[in-house]
Amino acid sequence: MSGPLLTLYERPIAHPVLFLAIFSPRYMRLLTSAHLKSNAEHFANFLDSDFSDIADFCAREVEPSGKECEQIQVIALADALGCRVSVVYLDGHNEEGKFNEHHFGPKEAAISISMLYRPGHYDLLEK
Repeated sequence: MSGPLLTLYERPIAHPVLFLAIFSPRYMRLLTSAHLKSNAEHFANFLDSDFSDIADFCAREVEPSGKECEQIQVIALADALGCRVSVVYLDGHNEEGKFNEHHFGPKEAAISISMLYRPGHYDLLEK
């Protein structure tokens, strides 16, 4: 076996951007799943009747690649990382005609992440 992936596995620090691009989404999914399972009682009310429990939800919606993130995952990841997440939703307006915005995680968090939600998809925003 040769090529960039072999080099990546032999010396991952030599290619930090490629390393993060491959492994960060997977790590975030597993971290989110672990946090949901560790706090199952807190998150159980977020589930709809399609799922028997948090473990079933994680196995079908959180851990597999190619699945879209839902609000429950955003909340769980913010909790797990101890960061503040602000989400601007483009699928509706409030009474003042502004886009709806929701915040998750502690207000005093050292790290704050802003996201834009377009129905079915989240984008990270840079301030």
